[in-house]
Amino acid sequence: MHVQSIVTQRIGYPVVTLQATVTVFNGLGVPDQGAAVSGTFSGMADGLQFTKSASATTNASGIRVIDGGKNRKNAASLIFCVGNITHATLAYDQSVNVVTCDDS
Repeated sequence: MHVQSIVTQRIGYPVVTLQATVTVFNGLGVPDQGAAVSGTFSGMADGLQFTKSASATTNASGIRVIDGGKNRKNAASLIFCVGNITHATLAYDQSVNVVTCDDS
């Protein structure tokens, strides 16, 4: 398995929800269902550095929106990096990721 894409976004104001939409493909280039994706949100908010771990499992389209929680004010910077992917029958090969981190 590998990460095909990551799209990060901030939703709302002044309380902002952080999200990362992650797409996982298997070795045949097909979206992979049931992949448990874990990663870390990091950036600056309220003038302070923040880090938050989060995880979710991909759906039949190989996609999952991972919720990074809420910040009191708009995050000045935001990055999400995939740390690991686990699956009942497939192995994660980070070396073939199209992208491992995304910033917005």
